[in-house]
Amino acid sequence: MSTKVIYLIGIFLSALISLAGQDISSSSLNAVCSPVKDVGVGHPQTTPVIFGKAFVTPNVRVHFLDAGTKNQIGGNLVVVHYTWWYFNPTSGENCEWGCWEDAYENAQCITDKSGTVNLPEFEVVPSGWFKTKPRLFFSTAPKFHDIEIDIHTQKWIIGYHLSQKELERMRKTQTVDVTFEVEL
Repeated sequence: MSTKVIYLIGIFLSALISLAGQDISSSSLNAVCSPVKDVGVGHPQTTPVIFGKAFVTPNVRVHFLDAGTKNQIGGNLVVVHYTWWYFNPTSGENCEWGCWEDAYENAQCITDKSGTVNLPEFEVVPSGWFKTKPRLFFSTAPKFHDIEIDIHTQKWIIGYHLSQKELERMRKTQTVDVTFEVEL
């Protein structure tokens, strides 16, 4: 099964587990996103054997607005994936020489009345499950990639990305606010 299919199944299962049998408005989640240890989601469940350079994400305040009305979107589940890539030399038939695969840590929260969630500073230590020699033109050490922010609406899950370069620019300029307009 491909990494992308596993990733999509992981997002779906994460949403189902989070929402199963509970009313979001009465859940223990709040507008500050907290890491969640999902068993079997995000990466292999064996001990990593190689680690990349740690990346500390800046504090980010994310605002969600309805794209049509510009109203704030409050009370919605938000799942955050802190994503990194690791090199898998045994990826499968389409990757004869190996492929980069996604792995991630999750965090969850709920938008407050003003449609806002806060992503506190978070250290991501990219890890991998295959120790390989560097390839001719690139290192095979795991590396941070981005933050994916998924907001769950009544109809669908909509994802937004903040790349490593965007996060570094935000830290340098001390920008903390990001606004996403959501098509409801």
